[in-house]
Amino acid sequence: MPPPHRPGARASRPDQPQNPAPTEQIGKIKTSVTKTAQGGPVQIKQTLTARGALAALVVIAAAGLAACSSPATSTNTLLKPGTPTDTLINVAAIEPERSLIPADSSYSSGATFTPLLFSGLSYLNPDGTIANELATAVVPNPDCTEYDIQIRSGEVFSDGTKLKSDNFIQAWNDAAKASNRRLKAGLFAPIEGFSDTANQNLTGLQRLSDTHFKVYLTQPTCDFPMRLTDPAFVPLPDSAFDSAGNVTSGFGENPYGYGPYMLAREGAWEHGIQLTLVPNTRYHGPRQAQNAGLTFKFYHDPDQAYEDLTRGALDIDETLPDRAKDSFTEQLGKRTRAVSSAHVKFLAIPSSGHFTLGTEEGRLRRAAVSQAIDRDDIVKRFFNGTREVATDFVTPTIAGHTTKLPGNEVLTYQPDIARSLWERANQISPWTDGDTFTIARPDNGLNTWIDAALSSIGETLGIHTAGEPYLDQRAIDLAVTRHDIDAAFLVDCQSPYPGMHSYLQPCFATDGYANSIGYSAPDFDAVLNQARGVSDDAAANREYQRAEEILLRDLPVLPLWHAKSLIGWSAKIADVVPNWRGSVQYWKVSAN
Repeated sequence: MPPPHRPGARASRPDQPQNPAPTEQIGKIKTSVTKTAQGGPVQIKQTLTARGALAALVVIAAAGLAACSSPATSTNTLLKPGTPTDTLINVAAIEPERSLIPADSSYSSGATFTPLLFSGLSYLNPDGTIANELATAVVPNPDCTEYDIQIRSGEVFSDGTKLKSDNFIQAWNDAAKASNRRLKAGLFAPIEGFSDTANQNLTGLQRLSDTHFKVYLTQPTCDFPMRLTDPAFVPLPDSAFDSAGNVTSGFGENPYGYGPYMLAREGAWEHGIQLTLVPNTRYHGPRQAQNAGLTFKFYHDPDQAYEDLTRGALDIDETLPDRAKDSFTEQLGKRTRAVSSAHVKFLAIPSSGHFTLGTEEGRLRRAAVSQAIDRDDIVKRFFNGTREVATDFVTPTIAGHTTKLPGNEVLTYQPDIARSLWERANQISPWTDGDTFTIARPDNGLNTWIDAALSSIGETLGIHTAGEPYLDQRAIDLAVTRHDIDAAFLVDCQSPYPGMHSYLQPCFATDGYANSIGYSAPDFDAVLNQARGVSDDAAANREYQRAEEILLRDLPVLPLWHAKSLIGWSAKIADVVPNWRGSVQYWKVSAN
C-alpha cells in the first residue's frame, strides 16, 4: 500500500518554474529593429533502453544566482594555499546561469558541474547503459508503478555527514515543492503527490530504513530507472536544508555532495572567472577522479578559448568555434576528436503576433520560415561535416530516430512552397514593411551561420530580416528565462540518457520545464502519457513518433540539425573519453 497522504499546504504549481529576476544586466547590445517575430523485477545495473526521460539538456534555462551563505565547514582535503595550480587541468566552460543545486541547475552549463559534485543512485556508461553508483538495487513491481530502492551503507558526504535514504527523500521533496520553483521540478511529476497542492511533500516516497525506501508512481513508468540517472535525483546532506526543509541559496553557491569532486574551497566559484574542483577523498564510488583537479575557466568568446588552447594556456575545449572547423586538426594534430552527440539544434519562435501558436496564421508562417531555410547549404558552408540536417525532433543517437517521419518535408528547403504559405498567411493578417523577422545571436563570433539563415529567409519570403545581438549565449538564456525576448532564438536540446521522451516531454509537453515558448497541445500530451507506460521499446517509440507528427503540424520550434562534439586538448592531457552524449567525462581525464 502507498504511504498515507500527509497534511500540509503549498502553492499552486506554475506551468513553468520561474525565479526572481537577477540584478545583472541581460546583455542585449542593441534593439534597433522593429520586431513582430514573435517489465518483472530488474536490477538497476542491467542494460535498459530508455524511452520516457523527462530530462532534456536544454540551453534555454537561466536565472540569477542568489546571494550565498556558507554551509557547514568540511574537514575533507581542500586545495590549500600554496598548492601548485599547474597540476590542475584547465577547461573552457560557460558559467552556470543558476545555482549548483542539482534540481535547479540548468542543462546548458550546470550539467557540466553537478555530475562531478554529486552522485545519485546510478550513472550512465559511455554506451548509455546504466551502472550502479549509490544503488544496490532498484526493483519495479510488474506494472512499473512502484519501485523498491536500496542503497549502499556507510557512505558519507564531503562534509563528513552520513548519507541515508532520508537524504534522497528530503532532496526530492525540495525539488518537487511548488513554492521552491526548481527548474527540474517536472522530473518528479510521476511520483504520487506531485500535483497535490494540499501537500508540502511527495506522498509517494516511503522510508523503510537508512538504506531502503520505496517510490510510488501515479501511472506506469517503465523507464524510471533510467530517469534516476539525472543529477536532479541525487541525495543532499542535512547541511543543505533550512529549518523548513528547503535547500538554501548558500548551498547553491558552496555545495557539499557525494561525488568524485568537491569545491576546492569555500568561494571556489569565482563568478565571471572560474570554478575549481578537487578530488573528494570521501567518495568511494566507481567514478574515481584520475587527475589532481579541474579549473573551469569561464569564456564569453569561443575564439579566445581556442586561441588559449592552441598556445597551451588551456587544456580542454569542447566548444571549438566555427572558425576552428578548418584548422583544428592542423593546429592540434591528433589531440582532437569529433564525436556524435545527443545535441539537436532548434530555432524557437516566440508565440506572439504573426507567429502565435494555435492560430492558422502562426502555423502557416512557421512552416514558411522552416522551408525558407536552406539547411543543407548552411551545414556544408559553415560546419565542414560536423552537422547533420534534422529530420525529426530527436538525434540519431536515440532509438526511435527516423528519417521518414510523415510530414517532415516541412524541414526541407522548398522556397516556392514557403512563399505560397507566406502569402496564405498574409491573407489572414498582412506582414507589413514595418515588420522585421529577427534572430537573437551572441555578439562573439559564434553562430556566424545565422546571417546566412536570415538572408535565405529574407530573400525567399521577400521580407526584412535582422540579427539581434546579445553579449553572449548566457545573456540570451537569461532573456528567454525572463520571457523578455521577441526575436527567434536558438535552443540546444541535449538528452541526459537515451530516450525519445527525454527530448519530447520537457521541451514540448504543457508542463515541460524546458517549454520555453508555452506550447500546449492536449493531443500531444495525451500521446506522450500513453507512450511512457508502454513496456515494449519499439511500440513505445512508435507512439513517440506519433507525438512528433503533431509537432510537425504545429512547429513550436524548427528542427535545424544534429551536432557533432568537437573536442580539443593540450599536450598536457593523455586523452579524453567522451560519454554517449559526446561530452567529456572529466573524471576520466588524466595528465601525461
